[in-house]
Amino acid sequence: MIKISFDVNGIQNKEQLASLAKARQNASAILNAPTVADFKSSTNPSFTDANGIFKVAYIATGGNLDKNPTSLYSLPGINGGANYAFYYGPGLLVSDNGKDLIVPPAAYISNNFIDKYTSASPWSIVAGPRRGVVGGNGVKGTEYSFDKSDRDVLEPFGINPVVFQRGVGLTILGNKTAQQSAHVREALIYIQEGIAAILKDYVFEFNNTQTRLEIKTLADSFMESVKADGGVYAFKNTMDQTNNTDDVIDNNIGVIDTYVEPVKGLEIVVHRTTILNTGEIETGNFN
Repeated sequence: MIKISFDVNGIQNKEQLASLAKARQNASAILNAPTVADFKSSTNPSFTDANGIFKVAYIATGGNLDKNPTSLYSLPGINGGANYAFYYGPGLLVSDNGKDLIVPPAAYISNNFIDKYTSASPWSIVAGPRRGVVGGNGVKGTEYSFDKSDRDVLEPFGINPVVFQRGVGLTILGNKTAQQSAHVREALIYIQEGIAAILKDYVFEFNNTQTRLEIKTLADSFMESVKADGGVYAFKNTMDQTNNTDDVIDNNIGVIDTYVEPVKGLEIVVHRTTILNTGEIETGNFN
């Protein structure tokens, strides 16, 4: 079975952009999932049932398996840059000169990513009512309304849905990479670039206890600032003889390992209300 990706020109290999971001290490690929119109028109694989009705559930299985497809739809794998790629759908409904067009959403969503660098932090999540509202000239809706059951299929698969929310507007309701993991890539990019800026000043210095201590001290200070700004819960930098063994030193290499616990987003918020007897709150006689 051939696993493929899918773009507006049909079924194509779309891993190049994700692979490019992976190769650069300091970039993310903001990509379009196929429009629902593309899914509906595809025949191999097909995303419609026996009655020709489009089913979101078929996206997660790569197509309607009952129709015996010879190809399956998939997102990039790890080797293809899955954890550097962010997919969004469906297409946006955009009014252009009085005519409604279906436009892939990535170009509009990229504005949300740019905006957060001026109003928030590099690791802020682009989703929800604060940073995930999608807009632009002529944008008036989406080509298809994903409901809750649709979103329960799409986000675990790796596609972040854009939906209309009453009182908010078009809103990104997903925070996953194509690897189906929580989106922490931009926090990692910021950390890796910050540590790299420290290390460049130590090229051709001796790999000894003093140099390693200086680097670790600077790295700890940098990571403390990331932690203070809400980028990580906790971190640990290691640069000593445990990871700079004699063999490493003899090969003119220095190694610093940074371990992080990235901050996670509130994707599900639970509100619990408990009824108490009169006077229990004042006395504190409850758990």
